[in-house]
Amino acid sequence: MLTNKLILNCDKTELLALHARHRPQPPLNSIDIGSYEIPASSSAKNIGVWFDNVMSMDKQINNICKSAFYHLRNIAKVTKFISLRHCEILIHAFVTSKLDHCNTLLTGLRQVQIQRLQCVQNAAARLLSQT
Repeated sequence: MLTNKLILNCDKTELLALHARHRPQPPLNSIDIGSYEIPASSSAKNIGVWFDNVMSMDKQINNICKSAFYHLRNIAKVTKFISLRHCEILIHAFVTSKLDHCNTLLTGLRQVQIQRLQCVQNAAARLLSQT
């Protein structure tokens, strides 16, 4: 880091120790880099995606659903003032984009997790079709 004149930003640096769900967590509580101590955390955010220490993607799915339903509620409030085409554009911009962002990381999910994401998509379709 010194050779390339890089500085560690402690506020943005996170330590995530990955392990299998059926195995105990490794005894890694923190690491020291220079004069900084970076504590281990149970989840970390990278490129807008939350990863947890067992790679279950539960936190990412929670955030997708929370954000998508927030936007669906706001879109539902303005549907009587906008056309169907504009409603569709808003849903694609604010909801579908959340579902599509880094969706390749969601391969191999448990069925219950897929159902939660499907509920978001179903709610968006009901809002658009006004049913």
